Formats: sequence, C-alpha cells, structure tokens
Amino acid sequence: MFHSSLLSEIGLFTGKTGIAIFFFHLARKTGITLYEEYASDLIEQVYESMYENMPAGYADGVAGIGVGMEYLIRQKLIRADADEVLEDVDKVILHHTQYHFPSTPEINTGITGFGKYYAARLFNKKHVNNDYPYKHQLLRIIQELSVSGNNYEEILSVIHFLTGIVPLKYAPDNIRVLLNDAVNHLETKLIEDIRYGGFPNRIIQLLTVAATIVQVSEKTGDKTYSDKAYRYLQSYKPAINPHFNDETQNAKLKLSFLYQYLGKHFGDNTCLQLSEEGLNDYLSQKLEQQIPMGLIDGYAGMGMYLLFLSGQPADDYFDLIPCYIPHNYLKK
Repeated sequence: MFHSSLLSEIGLFTGKTGIAIFFFHLARKTGITLYEEYASDLIEQVYESMYENMPAGYADGVAGIGVGMEYLIRQKLIRADADEVLEDVDKVILHHTQYHFPSTPEINTGITGFGKYYAARLFNKKHVNNDYPYKHQLLRIIQELSVSGNNYEEILSVIHFLTGIVPLKYAPDNIRVLLNDAVNHLETKLIEDIRYGGFPNRIIQLLTVAATIVQVSEKTGDKTYSDKAYRYLQSYKPAINPHFNDETQNAKLKLSFLYQYLGKHFGDNTCLQLSEEGLNDYLSQKLEQQIPMGLIDGYAGMGMYLLFLSGQPADDYFDLIPCYIPHNYLKK
C-alpha cells in the first residue's frame, strides 16, 4: 500500500484520493500518525496533478475527487476550508454540466455523479447565502433523471443519488415520486430476472440491491422500503448461495460486510452467521497476487471492509462509494 504514491491514477475509485481516504480512516482507528502523514502526502500529490487531462466524472475524475475532499472535511479527517480547496473544481464541474451535460444516469461518468458533487457542496452549511449555482444545477439534474432503463447500475445509480439528497429537502415531492418509481422498476426487474434466469447467479448482486433499498428506508424514514428489502431476501432464499469460494478476496470481504449490515438491520442471525463465515474464509487464505490499490477491487477497499467489520460505522462511506459498484469495474 505504501507504493500508492507511484500510481498515476489520482481519482476516487481506483486512485490516490480513495487510497488516502482509507489511510485517514486507518490513522483514526489505530492512532498511528504515520498513516495520516502518508494520506496527507497523497492528497498533496492529487492536487499537484489534478488538472492535467483529468476527466470530469465521478469514478476517476474531478467530481469524485471533489466529493472525496468534502467527505474528508465533514468527517473531520482533515482540516480545510472546502470553499478554498474546491474553488477551481467548482468551475470545472459547473462548466461541464452547463456545456457537456451527460446523457446517462449512471454514477461513474454520468449525470448522478455530477449531482453528487453539487449535493456535497450544498451539504456544506457555509453556502446558505451563496448556493444558487449548486442548487440550480442539482434541480436541473433531478428534472432530467429517468428510471426507464433496464440496466441495474443505472437504476441503482438513480436510487443511490436520490437517497443521498433527501436530507437537503429540495423538491421533496419530485424526489419521492422518482424514488418510488425507481424502486418499483428495480423490484419488477429483479423479480423477472430471477424468475426467468436473467439475474446473475451470485448472491452479491442480490445483497447489494437489498442493502441499497435499506439505505433508502433509513434516509427517508419510510419502513416500507425496508420491508421490500427483507422480502427480497426471504423470497429468493432458494436461489441464494454464498459462493464464498468462487469470489475474489475483495468480494468475500464485501459479502461478509453486506451480510453483517443486513443481519444487524433485520436482526437476522443467519445473515450474521454467514458474515462471520465469510470473514473467516478470507482470513484463512493468503492474499491474491496482483491486487490493485484502490477502493474498488483493491487493497484500500479491502481495508475499509475490515474496518467496517471491526465496528466502524459505514453509512457515510456508502454515501461516497455506493455498495452496488460491481467488482469487475476495472475490467469493464
């Protein structure tokens, strides 16, 4: 992990920004200042090379770096003035959404990724008297959202984005209608795909869907969403197989965390037992060769799951890194 400074990628999902987030959390957990110093050095490297041919999107671009910085500031992992740090980033993102408005809803490079940036800026309370550019663009994104697609990642991106902006209380009626439509669309697709064999035979997809819907319930305070998620798990138990032996080590940790997260939410001892089995399976094996460094499919992501499994709260982190992002992201 200390070779991360040699990476050329600086973005949130696979680059130095995400790796720095892990080291800041590790420093807080362990009290070891070396980790914090290394994370701070990575952030400095990010800013030194940030505008050299950088894409604008969320996964590996300027928007994700900006949201990552807001996350670090809100978590009090770093001390900084968000307005000063992100002044140039604001200009890049505003220009991009004004003149190159994305046509797809998915989070990696699409519209919801930019929406997450504007939402992160609006959560900064200092913008009470100067929030028009962010609010205007965020409301425009809400108006442009569609849940008509049949791609899981696009549907989940819409749900994740809308869930995250519920506390802002902007256009609450529109958001509630869009959320209901998106969740219903997801439920219909899930039922049809499992019934007719279109859904991948991997438990990790079903668990991420359930966890995403649980997050909707927790953000909105609407228990009906939680009931839907529990129904998914109970109805499709015959199709569920943990498949720990078939997964990468990163995926095993993610499975273990998702079982723990859902088990605690629903008070389901079976899920909690499967979480423990998955963690034990991971700990009993040697690390795989050629594992990347980042938060998606990498050592940093594995480290974050281990922190969560040791008791660190995960909700704010999954506002930053959606739990549904596939483990084959790097291969896509």
